[in-house]
Amino acid sequence: VLYAFIEKIQAEYGYSDSGNEAVEMGLWHLNKEMAYDVNKPINRVILIGDQPPNTPVEITRRRQSPFGEAYWISKKIGPATTYLDQLKQIKQKNENIMINGFYLNGVAARTVFTEIAESTGGACLSLDVTDVKKAAQFLCGHTAVNILDAINHNSAKLAKGQLVATYKQMFKGYIQY
Repeated sequence: VLYAFIEKIQAEYGYSDSGNEAVEMGLWHLNKEMAYDVNKPINRVILIGDQPPNTPVEITRRRQSPFGEAYWISKKIGPATTYLDQLKQIKQKNENIMINGFYLNGVAARTVFTEIAESTGGACLSLDVTDVKKAAQFLCGHTAVNILDAINHNSAKLAKGQLVATYKQMFKGYIQY
């Protein structure tokens, strides 16, 4: 399912006045999703992008022009916020959440994606999307290993690393991780 989803992703590009992106809104959406059912916590998140988050100045400017703050609120985008504010709220809701960052096309987003990932116990890796099939396999492999490791960690019946080792053996040469 993840592989099929990833293969269909198309870049829409961002706001035209700078390269930074609305990472804060992605994290805001995560916060919103986390509030729906506290009995089913979100424990793993994938953050993908090629640019760092908007700065506070960019956030203010973009939300004022051309439509104004009321427009963004009416579209259920949420109030103006920063990625750091959203990340703090996420970690307060679930101290066990792990955000894995994948930066594209060079290293512009690497520093802040690494900061986000490491602050939640996640990893930050480069994702080369020039070959979509290979990128999807890499992302699926990494995600599968991450999920299996979490399951293994929470099971007293399994030897440490057993699920991951079995997975890697089964998909050796097919899924890159």
